[in-house]
Amino acid sequence: MRHNIKLCAAIIWFTMFVVPLSATIPKKSLFLSGYIDRLDPPIILIEETKEELQYNPNALPPGSEEGVWVDLMKIGKNYYVVKVNQEKTTSAKLRTETLHQEMRNQLFR
Repeated sequence: MRHNIKLCAAIIWFTMFVVPLSATIPKKSLFLSGYIDRLDPPIILIEETKEELQYNPNALPPGSEEGVWVDLMKIGKNYYVVKVNQEKTTSAKLRTETLHQEMRNQLFR
């Protein structure tokens, strides 16, 4: 009997709190990468879709600056900057520096 009461209470709790909460999770969300091209106004170039997004400067995360990669989330038709992607930014800068060095070496042969 006591087990049945606990089971009923758990089912009621689940249907009252968990089911409605899961309904608030967006059904159609997508994660993307973006490059901050400039800050005045903030323009983010979206890598996967090749779109140019003008973004609200007050909604940018700390560390946002020109030349930095960010992780974006698209929910419906709206984009949200989730965070600065420091790993991708560092990797891209290193790749660019390597290419510049290779070009300099080619010029001075």
